[in-house]
Amino acid sequence: MSTASEARQALIDLATLTRRELFEIWQALAGIEDAAVLRDALMEIIPALGDEYGAAAAALAADWYDDLRAEAGVAGRFLAEPVALPDRGRYESLVRWGVSPLFAAEPDRAASLTLIEGGLQRTVADQHRLTVVENTKRDSQAKGWRRVGVGGSCGFCRMLIDRGHVFTEESVTFRSHDHCNCAASPTWDDNVVKVSTAAYEQSTNRPRSNEARRKRNQAAYAYIREQYGAGAL
Repeated sequence: MSTASEARQALIDLATLTRRELFEIWQALAGIEDAAVLRDALMEIIPALGDEYGAAAAALAADWYDDLRAEAGVAGRFLAEPVALPDRGRYESLVRWGVSPLFAAEPDRAASLTLIEGGLQRTVADQHRLTVVENTKRDSQAKGWRRVGVGGSCGFCRMLIDRGHVFTEESVTFRSHDHCNCAASPTWDDNVVKVSTAAYEQSTNRPRSNEARRKRNQAAYAYIREQYGAGAL
């Protein structure tokens, strides 16, 4: 596996397997009507499921990083390492948030499954992305990483991808959302546009009132829709 598209597809395939197993678990727990009991059961199951597929995602990313580095003919020896898996608290927070629709006056199991599935996919995929990001920091020859995605990426992701920026150790980490199919790709090219920390620091003149922030956000959303289509957000 050497191309960005192959890496993204491997990540998508892994997400599909994660989703499939989660659905099987959800069906097996269909007989549990008590929301608290179901929550506690998921507390025991989801961390193990996330660790299984998260470790696979991180291993895929480490192998891909090494393949790309070899193909680029980068000098020096380096072996990419998978990032550490999230602690149990990450998954417990996901479950608590995901089961919230079950505690409503009219419990919504479909909505609950959607929340858990999206959060689990994001957490697993982040192990792939962060493995690339962290290894660009460890690799003295790396110039940083860039965001790569697919045609179905949301408007915000496409905007970031189209800019073609390369992020460095001193700048930002990978920002993702549920069902995000973007990946991080390392680069060793000196001729890249790097983004500095200053580009992401909060301005001292930023809008402080709720109304000012609302108008600023509306302007940003309007720009994204104008550039990437009405369905971008």
